[in-house]
Amino acid sequence: MNYHEDRLPVELARKKILKIVRDNHVTILVGETGSGKTTKIPQYILDSGMLGRTFDFHREESHSVSSTVHSEKLNSSEKLMIGITQPRRVAAVSVADYVATERNLPREVGYSVRFEENCCSDTRIKYMTDGILARELLADACLSRYGVIILDEAHERSIQGDVLFCVLKKILLYTERFSNLRVIVMSASMQLDHMLRFWKKALPNKIDSKGQERQLRVTAAYLPGRKYPISIKYISSPAPNYVRAAVDVSIQIILGEAKSFSTSASTMPRNNAKAEKVRPNHILIFFTGQKDIEDAYEILCHKRASIPQDLRKFIDFVPMRLYGAMTKEEQSNVVSSTDVTIRKIIASSNIAETSLTIPGVKHVIDCGYVKQKWYNPQNQIDELRITPICKAQAIQRAGRAGREGPGVCHRLYTEDYFHNIMAPFSRPEMTRCSPLGVVHYLKAIGIGAVSHFPFMDSPNPLALTRSLENLFLLSVLDNKGTITEIGKKMSRLPLEPMASRTLIRALETRCKKTIHAVITILSVLSVDGILSTASREDSHDHPSFDKKLSAEGDHFFYNDIMNQFAKLPDENRRRWCTLHRLKYLEMSKALKIRSQLLYEAGKMSSQKDWKNDSNISEFYHGVRVSFCAGYFSQIAQWDSCKKSYIHTATGCQIYLSPASIIVREKKCHPLLLFDSLLYTSKRYMRDVLVISESALQETLSDTGTISDSGK
Repeated sequence: MNYHEDRLPVELARKKILKIVRDNHVTILVGETGSGKTTKIPQYILDSGMLGRTFDFHREESHSVSSTVHSEKLNSSEKLMIGITQPRRVAAVSVADYVATERNLPREVGYSVRFEENCCSDTRIKYMTDGILARELLADACLSRYGVIILDEAHERSIQGDVLFCVLKKILLYTERFSNLRVIVMSASMQLDHMLRFWKKALPNKIDSKGQERQLRVTAAYLPGRKYPISIKYISSPAPNYVRAAVDVSIQIILGEAKSFSTSASTMPRNNAKAEKVRPNHILIFFTGQKDIEDAYEILCHKRASIPQDLRKFIDFVPMRLYGAMTKEEQSNVVSSTDVTIRKIIASSNIAETSLTIPGVKHVIDCGYVKQKWYNPQNQIDELRITPICKAQAIQRAGRAGREGPGVCHRLYTEDYFHNIMAPFSRPEMTRCSPLGVVHYLKAIGIGAVSHFPFMDSPNPLALTRSLENLFLLSVLDNKGTITEIGKKMSRLPLEPMASRTLIRALETRCKKTIHAVITILSVLSVDGILSTASREDSHDHPSFDKKLSAEGDHFFYNDIMNQFAKLPDENRRRWCTLHRLKYLEMSKALKIRSQLLYEAGKMSSQKDWKNDSNISEFYHGVRVSFCAGYFSQIAQWDSCKKSYIHTATGCQIYLSPASIIVREKKCHPLLLFDSLLYTSKRYMRDVLVISESALQETLSDTGTISDSGK
């Protein structure tokens, strides 16, 4: 027993797992939290020499000559990779770094996430987000560079993940990869029966070149996790403010442990090492997103500052933040366990639920909520909502407390709610989000009748219809539903359809300043906000803020701020952001995205052909027309009778976000364009641009969309 105590469960099942993967096209692996599946299985497969082999399944299947030749070519190159997808970029990057360090071969293990890649010709294990693998299919329909694809955290059922399930199934059945590609689907809490039914469900015309029907071999396997006990604590009644409640619980934990330590230490000799130095138990708090995290961080900093110096030895702590937009260095500071004497209270988004282990965490505080996108096909509004988590998520969160030893999970909801009300699983993104991007992607990879595509869980039929209509209005599809040249160009951009259409329209102007501004604004809209809460409250007082821009909207303000940031020397940027209450991490990320988008734009339209805008009016008009081309369905018109804005496409009443700089003007503009809606007590427009009727009419007449949006 002692021999196995420090070994991961996956290490004890290595031979069994390799045999299952070798003997089956698809392996569905339910591996409990802490089993080691994410880090170890790719290494086992690589070290086994399995990559590139053609499997005959004991000659029960007959393979074509082309399939055998393809396999031999792959073997001769010896460059096949193992691809592992993760729903979140933070997990992909951190796990890749961990495995590279463990193997001591940094060039052999790489990662690729949106706008960032760390791979080379020697990379054999590649961690990436779902979207990256989906984009690779645009250039390589058979994924010929991979011998094994691992779809990790399958329970999350992201839109891109669901698309990959379907496309990989078709690749296995309809291409030469039937004999030499293996797929592994992994999760700690997926709906196993549902997943098995999907992979085993027959598809039509699965016939090889010899007229024999192909049948996928699919099997499921279970991998236990490390069995450390986790105590679950519930609250007696719902907390009115879960952010403050979570902070209060974290402080109570520290005070309780300090009291316990003080009592035990008083009975020990003064020179006892155990009394002088005890490894602290870190606290991980799950919040819905960055705003909650920043609010909690600020409260924790104030509480820490109020601790008397003579008590710091017992109850000191360091507040930390963890969310997807942080840089690798910032994330590493949170995950690192270099100083075992410092207790951390980590305010995190749901990125810490899976595939990311923070050493030393004993306590988890679960707020019980998550921020999700929801789409209503009736009014075509895509909203961000704060919604209750499901049981699968609650179990995942609790499991983070038991990775290294016994732990405690403090749930900020009642026990009755968990057992009798909470949903067992969350709804797949495919059924609750707009399928606009999915339909565009499927058309780009050659899928004709999207409504007949074998989704695991199909989108709402009305949502599919709305997506097809909107893609036609965006000039992505022609009147026969075939992808256009504009649609093909848009598919090559790492942006959502509305944003990519905006960039394509800007390129059509060939005006240098307009193109740069549109790319800069889209870069800022791609990150999680560049203004801190304090900054949003008084941004009009900033020395860097051009007050004239308040009449133009958030978009032009973002362009102005980013241009100032880009001109600064690297060593001055962080201090400048602090001075002006801007988020340095988000600004830096937006700057990197801008460079990537400029590179992509240069491939589509030579920068040598870009001209200077003739005057400032032409510049403003060009930017507005470009955004109207992409976001014509997200226009709001002022209704003087109702004293509010009306969404022109649906007639819904919507409101201007208090965070918008337009609010400073205290003026109602006839027409506004918004990037997204946030639904709390009301529907609030976020990231708002003042537009002119001439810009809107020019766009609608170009695309023939005056019907609804122009009302």
